[in-house]
Amino acid sequence: MTLFDFFSNKRARRSLSPKAAERSLPSNDVDTRDTPLPERICIHSNDIVDTLLEICEGSVLVPPSDAIPVRRNITILRPFKLLVYHENRIRDFAERLEDKFAHLLKAGSNVAHGTTDNSGETARDHIDIGAGTSKAEAKDDRSSEDNNSLERFLEGRSPIALLHIRCLLNFMDKEINARKKHLRSSSCEKITFSDVWHLFQPGEEVIDQGHKQVYRVLHVQIPMHRASSPLSRYFRSERGNYEKPATVECIYIDFDGERLGPVTKTFEIPRFDQEKPIRSLPIYPFARDLEHGFRDSLVERGKKLWEVIQVRPMHYRGRTIDTREEIDSQVMVDFSEVLGHAEDYGKSWKPKVEFITRSSEDPETDASERLCASDCCEAQGIIADRSIDRKKTNNFIDSLIPTTLAERPSLIIYPQTLQEMLDVKSTPTEDELVLMSYRVFGFILRSRKWAELDLTHLEYDNEDNRNSVLNAFDSLILPDGHKDMVQSLVTQHFRDKRVREKHADNKTYTDMRTDLIRGKGQGLVMLLHGAPGVGKTTTAEGIAETFQKPLFQITCGDLGTTAAEVQVELEKNFTLASRWDCILLLDEAEVFLASRERKDLQRNALVAVFLRVLEYYTGILFLTTNRVGDFDEAFASRIQMSLHYPKLNRDKTERIFQINIKLIERKFREQKRNIMLDWDAIRAFALQHFDANDSIDKQGLRWNGRQIRNACQTALAMAEFEALEGDMSAEKEPSSHVHLKLKHFLTVEKA
Repeated sequence: MTLFDFFSNKRARRSLSPKAAERSLPSNDVDTRDTPLPERICIHSNDIVDTLLEICEGSVLVPPSDAIPVRRNITILRPFKLLVYHENRIRDFAERLEDKFAHLLKAGSNVAHGTTDNSGETARDHIDIGAGTSKAEAKDDRSSEDNNSLERFLEGRSPIALLHIRCLLNFMDKEINARKKHLRSSSCEKITFSDVWHLFQPGEEVIDQGHKQVYRVLHVQIPMHRASSPLSRYFRSERGNYEKPATVECIYIDFDGERLGPVTKTFEIPRFDQEKPIRSLPIYPFARDLEHGFRDSLVERGKKLWEVIQVRPMHYRGRTIDTREEIDSQVMVDFSEVLGHAEDYGKSWKPKVEFITRSSEDPETDASERLCASDCCEAQGIIADRSIDRKKTNNFIDSLIPTTLAERPSLIIYPQTLQEMLDVKSTPTEDELVLMSYRVFGFILRSRKWAELDLTHLEYDNEDNRNSVLNAFDSLILPDGHKDMVQSLVTQHFRDKRVREKHADNKTYTDMRTDLIRGKGQGLVMLLHGAPGVGKTTTAEGIAETFQKPLFQITCGDLGTTAAEVQVELEKNFTLASRWDCILLLDEAEVFLASRERKDLQRNALVAVFLRVLEYYTGILFLTTNRVGDFDEAFASRIQMSLHYPKLNRDKTERIFQINIKLIERKFREQKRNIMLDWDAIRAFALQHFDANDSIDKQGLRWNGRQIRNACQTALAMAEFEALEGDMSAEKEPSSHVHLKLKHFLTVEKA
């Protein structure tokens, strides 16, 4: 039976007996799962109306004039919130009626109509059901007083009430519940706008289209029915009413630098005609993506967030969220720093973590949300069911409130500071972990800027990662004694620092400082000077890798050109490096190191600022420069160690070629590919190239360490291209057999 027949022939159905009325509903042979729900039902049974009022503890608004007779019919609009929310109570009431009257109906007794009276002339304009329902009612848990009230109510019912309630339950089972079951099944791929309310329920998990973030539904609100012409969408005056969207308010868990807790986000689903794929909605039920361990992977991602919200170095390989920039760099994840000084960094990333509380009142409605006053609804006694949404939200919140003081409140509704959780050794539950934000804030050490990072692309900088490549410091070819001096100084610095931290609260501890002035002389400053490409920068990188510390690299160009700019940038970068316990590398520091001249006041100011900040720095700082000698005397007194890096000799050149060839072999071995190397010929080429450019007039043509690495990489690229037989397609898989020959290096030499 169609909606038009069901509603438009109401006059004919008024005269139907209960059995006839029951037969007028869809039969068991009709599958209504794939058909939309009827737009409305009109209830003329006083028994059903009285039952709904009793169950809901609702009130019927009094008409403006007592002279106007009261008509007891009501109309419930799709999606039938009232029936869905109170289904358990309706069934409980039906069971009590069954216990009381079922034996009479089976015996075929004459049934008096009793209180049922379907005659009435004037309808109420508005019936408000469900106002003021208590928390206990929402949980379907009646007190003894409620049961006594219900028993008194049942005493006034006749057997006809049971038939009418059966009729109502029949409609609920074959129309509403069948449709709900279909919507939640995996076979349902499309949805109508009128079914949105049934698809999203408070407390259920949903996921966004990008499969990045899982949410819990908090509140669902659909636009109220208002009659409008199909052409109203094309008229500005009526367009607002027609296009009113459905809204789904959701919760996810985020960290604001201090507290971990719920953040709300509202999704709008614009009104649409016909059917729409469920997966095309901004969010959809997460239950549809539970296969293949997807939820477990999100739980693991949540555990990673729980670990990185405490400051720690990570490696990021992927695109940033905010700028979509491709990054392959070490990063420092530090919520507190960027969110605590968001204005200083020009960012507005701080999430609004807030308490989620029960609501005692429904939100105010504007004119567009008032009941329809058109012919379709006039004198129909339309049920106002907006309070149902509030009650469902409150039920969800109530389910997360702890029942004992020993229980921790759920992070889904109650924020907690990170320190509080760490103090009591509390960790998020699995249901909380899956809701954790996929976004973290990190400082990209290579480009020295803050970015929004996708947690999926973060990797732990652990022992396995460090062992996957040759240790940079061990592979360095340095003058005798350089490695031992650097390692011993760095080791002693960290040992002294740990002692100071251990006795930080001990007032009787005497600090064995190396300077007469407190706070000075606690840092370690080393100057690495010499020819380019001989391992100065790699020394700092290798030390950071060896001691498992992040490398914070800056250049003089990053600090500005005026004394004021340099001071601000130096203090900011030195503070971050100290906060994160980084190895700080100031590359190409010539502008600060050269001897000062009286006439160059601007550079003298820069040097003075740098010296002042440097004197109180407590971390490790490497300064590198290509300048040999001729340093300002003030710097010489502030540098613990100055190491000279001479140009490569014949033996070191051969060893650097050998290291690069080993790196190539290791790369192919990890990729499970084969490579042939003409090492003897390549070694002979390396020595011949050095000898040919060893004269004074050709020393500029001799390759340094960086140029040797570039030559090896270029020769390898030529060998791979040759193995692919000149195919330039990026999609083609690399060849499993590559032959690196002498001719490839000869080609590079001639370039």
